[in-house]
Amino acid sequence: MSKHGRCPNVAEALISVMSRQCLNRRIDSIDEVRSEIGVWRTHRDWIQAKVDWQFTSEDARIRLKRFYPTLEEQCIARHERKTHEEKRR
Repeated sequence: MSKHGRCPNVAEALISVMSRQCLNRRIDSIDEVRSEIGVWRTHRDWIQAKVDWQFTSEDARIRLKRFYPTLEEQCIARHERKTHEEKRR
């Protein structure tokens, strides 16, 4: 497992990059797909391409808001749940 458990994120990022750079057109055979991916991978290895994670917490809140609510949003949601539960009683 990579640092901070980011293996799935890295794999998703690489698949996305590969799709845009290498597989962004119709390819007629699986052999041609394998060849294209091999050339793409060799090139990425040669240039020593890396995944660059530079998200700050604030960037993550902006880009991935539903996954990173602010403390205030968490408090409001907690209060709303509590109020809803009290009304149900």
